[in-house]
Amino acid sequence: MSGEITKIDSIKNMAVFQDFRWVSSVRDKGNNVAEFKKKSKFCMARNYSGKTEILGSVQGG
Repeated sequence: MSGEITKIDSIKNMAVFQDFRWVSSVRDKGNNVAEFKKKSKFCMARNYSGKTEILGSVQGG
C-alpha cells in the first residue's frame, strides 16, 4: 500500500526534539535502523487532552 509511514526522517526545534534524526536514534536490538511496523498507530494531540486515558482504556489498564 502506498502512502504508509515507515519512519520520520528528522524533527528540529519542536517541543523536546531539538535535532532528532531517525537513522541515529531509532535502532533495533541488532543496531539496524528500525521502521514502523504495518500495524503501528500513533496519536498526536495537545497536552492534557486525554491521550493516556484513551491508551489505558484500549489496553485494558
